[in-house]
Amino acid sequence: MQGAHEPRPRSGSAAFFGDLATPPNLLCVGRLLVFGMAMWAFFSAHYIAAFSLGLISGLTDYVDGYVARKYNMVTELGALLDQVVDLLYAFCCIATLAHLEVWPMYLLFAWGFRDITVLAVRLSAAQQGFSIPSVIIGKAATNFLFYSFIFGFFQLAEARGAELGWLSPIASFLGPFSVHVGLSLQWASALIYIYRYVQSYRSSP
Repeated sequence: MQGAHEPRPRSGSAAFFGDLATPPNLLCVGRLLVFGMAMWAFFSAHYIAAFSLGLISGLTDYVDGYVARKYNMVTELGALLDQVVDLLYAFCCIATLAHLEVWPMYLLFAWGFRDITVLAVRLSAAQQGFSIPSVIIGKAATNFLFYSFIFGFFQLAEARGAELGWLSPIASFLGPFSVHVGLSLQWASALIYIYRYVQSYRSSP
C-alpha cells in the first residue's frame, strides 16, 4: 500500500509536459530543431552555417544522454524522443546523400530495413512483457554513422560546387567507409536483437 507521504505517480498531460520540460528532453527537442535549421541552411547554399548547425545538433546527442544519467533525469519520454530524433537525423542525412547521388541508394534501404526490423522486434518483445537491451556495437554503429554524415556533408557540398581542396579525397574515402562500417555494425546488432528475441519469445497460451 502506498504510504501517506509518498508522491503519487503522475499521469496524463501533466506527466507528459513535466517530463518534456526536463533539461535533457528539451535538449533533445532542440537538437531536432537545430538539425532542421541545418537542412534549410544547406539547401539555401549556406554551407558553413549548415555544417556548424549539423555538428552542434549531432554533438547534443551525447550531451542529453549524459545529463539525463548524471542528474537522474532518465524518462520513458526521453528514450522515445532520443530514438525518434536519431531516426530522423539518420534518415534525412542518408536520404539526401542518396537522392543527390553522392552515396548509393542501397545504403538508404539497408538502413531502413534494419531499423524497421529492430523496431518491430522490440515492439513484439514489449507486447510479450520483456525488453531487449541495447548492445555496445549498436552505440559504436551510431558513432560511425555520425562521423560518416560529417564527411558526407563535405562530399555533398563539393557536388554542389564547393571547393574542398586537400579535404576532397579524405571526405570521399572516409564518408563511404564510415557509413558502410556503421551500417554493418547496425546489422550485427540487429542479429543480436533477433537472437535475444528468439531466446525470450513467449508463445500464446
